[in-house]
Amino acid sequence: MVLRLVPVETDFVISIDRTNWRFGRFEINILMAGIVYQGTAYPLVWILLAKTGSSNTDERIQLIERLLMVLPGCSIKAVVADREFIGKQWFAILDQYALPYYIRIRQNALVSYRGRTRSAKVLFRDLKTGQARRLRKPRLVYGQWVFVATLPLKSDYLIVVSNTSAQEALEFYRLRWASKCCLRR
Repeated sequence: MVLRLVPVETDFVISIDRTNWRFGRFEINILMAGIVYQGTAYPLVWILLAKTGSSNTDERIQLIERLLMVLPGCSIKAVVADREFIGKQWFAILDQYALPYYIRIRQNALVSYRGRTRSAKVLFRDLKTGQARRLRKPRLVYGQWVFVATLPLKSDYLIVVSNTSAQEALEFYRLRWASKCCLRR
């Protein structure tokens, strides 16, 4: 139904997110993939998690497999997600399905290049708030070669990795906020 309502047939941006809701005494934990269109993510597939807290890699893989049953991977322009959705196996699965991704990582994530390994925060500590940097060459993060872009914020770093491009990483990542419109409590 959602695919028929969105007037786009290809180049979909998919936002993956998870949220907890409380309904009376019931905890509802939803892992969702939605199509981003005009500032909102419209739910396409989801999993109700029978637990509280973060999703794990197996649950994320299940979500991606459900997504690919209703939407061909070649029609996906980008998968965007926040810091919960990281890890070697997760990035490898996205690569295996040839899904372009733009995912925020934690500032303490280890970044390796030419035999040197440093935390992402240390790598970008020379930047001032609001001063973006996009690294031209891929770096090893969570066992995968990815492009890295960052934008220091007042009290944190917005660090986004991508398997396709650092140039577009921050712009695509901004689209992730559309899922917050959908998952608002």
